[in-house]
Amino acid sequence: VSNNMQHNCGVISEWRTQQGYSGVIDFALSVNNGQITHMRIMQHAETPSIGDRITQASWQAQFIGADAAPPYDAISGATISSRAIMNAVEAVRPMLPIIEQQTQKIENQ
Repeated sequence: VSNNMQHNCGVISEWRTQQGYSGVIDFALSVNNGQITHMRIMQHAETPSIGDRITQASWQAQFIGADAAPPYDAISGATISSRAIMNAVEAVRPMLPIIEQQTQKIENQ
């Protein structure tokens, strides 16, 4: 992703976990310089007012930035939903710098 000044602003990658309380949770991570800069839950079927709290920016903030690392805080009453995201983020985190690097190579061709 580049801005109108042609500076690299990072890469957005979409992911899926099937470990949510109600099944599949799709989420996207924005990555710049190997660090997660933004997170968004794209689709889920988690319980309203309980599991759907995974969509709150205040909870997602713990995954963002250079200092983001486990242990993360699960959501009380929604541990399955929140752990699904926590585990998925940690599973994909090592791949993010590689995806970012490969995307930049493609953009520079």
